[in-house]
Amino acid sequence: MQTLAFRTLYVLLLITHGRRGLVRVGVTAHPASAWVWRQLIEATGWGRRPRHLVRDRDAVYGGDFAARAQGLGIETLLTPVRAPRANAIAERAVRPLRNECLDLVIPLNEVRLRTLLAEFVAYYNAERPHRSLLLEPPLPRARPTNGPIRAQPVLGACTTSIGAPLDPARTFAPYNGPVGFVVASLGERPVGKTHGSSAAPGARPRVSRGGDWAGRAASRRHRGRGARCRCSAA
Repeated sequence: MQTLAFRTLYVLLLITHGRRGLVRVGVTAHPASAWVWRQLIEATGWGRRPRHLVRDRDAVYGGDFAARAQGLGIETLLTPVRAPRANAIAERAVRPLRNECLDLVIPLNEVRLRTLLAEFVAYYNAERPHRSLLLEPPLPRARPTNGPIRAQPVLGACTTSIGAPLDPARTFAPYNGPVGFVVASLGERPVGKTHGSSAAPGARPRVSRGGDWAGRAASRRHRGRGARCRCSAA
């Protein structure tokens, strides 16, 4: 992810297998094995330790990651080379994060990106429907069956949450069952996503989500490619 000052930031996601809930989002400009290990430690406290951790073979995890995880009772499973479907839950979680959040904004700095991701995680876990969960969010909440339907802007109107207002008298306990984590770290990606691989030669590319193509193209020329890795746990 690129900031306004063209600084590359990396995002690490940990997501549960059972309910597809995001349990931790980390941001850093200097990914290292010690930092990745710290994210896992902070996400597995208070009885939230997974039995298995599925990840790719990226060198950022370090050579002793599997042995250290085994000391915590977590078995590390490595995905085959160039087999994203082996870690499909992590790969699928990256798509809404990019399409509904990161592709629509250019953060000012690392602090602003953390704030933005915290708001997206709250929306993703409590409001965003998932097809694999029968259109329920990862943390289901009881809603009234009658009354007005309201649309509430999320992430500065980057997306919208539509539904009946939540009942303030109801409380909901977080998911406390067996936890499986998906970890995905995102490198840099261009802000504008283009369509038109079948367009005529010389045709002007069309940019999704609106915006000025010339400005986005100029921004892309200053961007490099960041490293990517995927990992998950069950």
